[in-house]
Amino acid sequence: MERGELVPDELVVAIVAERISRPDAKYGFILDGFPRTIVQAAALDDILRAAGLRLDSVLELDVDEAALLGRILNRAKDATANGHARADDTEAALRVRLEEYGRQTKPLADYYREQGILKSVDGLQPIDKVASSLLEAIHTQGEGVRYAASSSP
Repeated sequence: MERGELVPDELVVAIVAERISRPDAKYGFILDGFPRTIVQAAALDDILRAAGLRLDSVLELDVDEAALLGRILNRAKDATANGHARADDTEAALRVRLEEYGRQTKPLADYYREQGILKSVDGLQPIDKVASSLLEAIHTQGEGVRYAASSSP
């Protein structure tokens, strides 16, 4: 993770499967940053199908890579000043994450778009606008949305 690389699919899928099997998730859950690969998405489909569930919505935050790099580097600068620096908040680690995102995660947009559940939100808006846009995207799926996933670099 410190190098910006992804955790192996098998480990992440096992953790998610265990977590969504807990009683508090039976009324709904949001997965943030999962799935990140087509393999993870297919495994999630299998897990949900076995439980008689399906994803209601998948959210995508659309961001410009240059703006994202600037935000991460500013976050790292602020965190360092406050003594809360993350080892992976470096330009080199972010570039690796962006490369991995383009290769492994970006294809998920088409995967979920084909299922008719992908909602894309402009992630470069002010925070309050992004939040309201995300809520709106979830609610346009209709009442009873219980299961959602999102992935971003």
